[in-house]
Amino acid sequence: MADGLAKFDEEEEAGEPWEVRIDRDWRAIEYAPVEDFRGSKEFMMKLCAVSGHALEFAEEELRSDPELVLQAVRHSHGEAFKFGDQELHRQRPFMLKCVEVSAEVLRLVSNRCKNDSGAKVKSVNGVFYCYRRGGDDGTPFKTGPCNPTNAKQCASCARVLDDPDNCPLPQDRTFITNAVQRNWQALRFADEELRGEKEIVMAAVTSGGMAIQYASQELQADREVAL
Repeated sequence: MADGLAKFDEEEEAGEPWEVRIDRDWRAIEYAPVEDFRGSKEFMMKLCAVSGHALEFAEEELRSDPELVLQAVRHSHGEAFKFGDQELHRQRPFMLKCVEVSAEVLRLVSNRCKNDSGAKVKSVNGVFYCYRRGGDDGTPFKTGPCNPTNAKQCASCARVLDDPDNCPLPQDRTFITNAVQRNWQALRFADEELRGEKEIVMAAVTSGGMAIQYASQELQADREVAL
């Protein structure tokens, strides 16, 4: 912390209990001992109810605890989400609870995905392509270039959705549909392709009419959607 206001120094009375310091200024948690404080879920749950930003100073193990991270999200307008473990981004039920608090959490979730060959891939109509002509060894793919024009996937891209959680949230139709039903602002962070799908946009507009501003130009002009 830049100003160090909560840090123990010569101006503070030696031996002052950490509970008193933290009660006076929650930011003192940055300097508190791990035991009973930064490493205590019970204590951090209470402190994150004061300010979700306190999650930044929790022990690493606690920052992967869904209950604690959600508590922090609820008491920071979603901003404390950035302090949570990124592995939580793959947990759809947890992410939907976060979206209910603030769709802004989706801004912090990557829209990128890689296949098991390490190549970046992009979803087109729910199918992933890496747009390569061949593998790293220089050998062309037997099926031809991996792209939607060729309508062929390389073997690595064909395996991307063997684990559905590999799909980036902004490109995940099921997740985005559920998300906009809970918070219409989630449409803002959906992949461009999904913002052009009528069913998803209609669900968002039903949740909140202002969602139309995030729909594709074509759907914004669709009277059935706009009305």
